[in-house]
Amino acid sequence: MIKKILVLTDFSENAFHAALYACKLANIVNAESITLLHTFAPSALLSPNEMSSLLAPVEATGIFTNYEWAAEQIETIRKENAEELEKLREQLLGEVNSNIQINCRVESSSLIRAVNLICKQESIDQVVMGIKGRTGIEKALIGSNATKAI
Repeated sequence: MIKKILVLTDFSENAFHAALYACKLANIVNAESITLLHTFAPSALLSPNEMSSLLAPVEATGIFTNYEWAAEQIETIRKENAEELEKLREQLLGEVNSNIQINCRVESSSLIRAVNLICKQESIDQVVMGIKGRTGIEKALIGSNATKAI
């Protein structure tokens, strides 16, 4: 029985269609909740200059020193992503029965780590995600979070 559905989103069109699918599925199986999840890796979002200032050494020891700046950047990104998730949640509320709750989560973690943790913590029954097919060299070089999740 499917009671809790986790929807992975990167705010793409494919992810939106996956979220709509999850809403239809939730209605059919009379699910209790849908959780929208967006993950981000803070270091991947920084330019080389920002990264070098973030990793500024103390007396050439190479010790990471700029924790406050890093925390501010992560919080800014988390807030922006939470706002986007809330917009998505608002769009989806009209697609589900009134007894189905839609929750939002933003994690500064790898997708796989976050999915595994949430599935365990919240006893998720079904994970839904959209995927855009990649081919050839693009797939080999870039990889795919969806492929890793599967």
